[in-house]
Amino acid sequence: QLVRELCRELKAGAPLVVGLDATQLPRTGKRMPGIGWGRNPFNPAWKPGIWRRQRWVGVHGLLPRSPDGKSRAVPVRFQLAAPPNATAGVEPCPEWQAGLRLLEWVRQTLDAQGQTQRLVLAVGDGAYANSKLLRNLPARTVVLARCAKNRRFFHLPGAQPRRGRKRQYGDPAPTLQERLRRKTGI
Repeated sequence: QLVRELCRELKAGAPLVVGLDATQLPRTGKRMPGIGWGRNPFNPAWKPGIWRRQRWVGVHGLLPRSPDGKSRAVPVRFQLAAPPNATAGVEPCPEWQAGLRLLEWVRQTLDAQGQTQRLVLAVGDGAYANSKLLRNLPARTVVLARCAKNRRFFHLPGAQPRRGRKRQYGDPAPTLQERLRRKTGI
């Protein structure tokens, strides 16, 4: 229902822009599903501490900008992303995998509502800039994710050698900084 309302706000042919992000909630109970130990984000960097937490990944629909320039994000759905040390009975789920499940749900919901041609543009942080998520994206879905400025990219491998190990990488591609320098001349 909420996805349908978001699409009503959009112009014809405009993509549905969604944001992906994780949050962790402090928990004191020991029997809740998906609880594990993690770093306490409220402690100072020079004095790290741990806390019991439950991690959730949410997908938020981004509304078009209003005439006065304001915009909003509407929470649409959340998925439990249990850490590896989670309580028994819950399968661990990395943040990117929970995000992928949410994107699949958004795509299926749009298709069920007859919005098969509408593109889904997902915006996320560095947790969603990984090859496993990008390889398994649903059709008509694009991810725009932040990544480290020193991330190394490679071209596809060329001809394979007759003997020895099969090549997985080609020649190094320019880094993001090098591409930016070429574009801006800085």
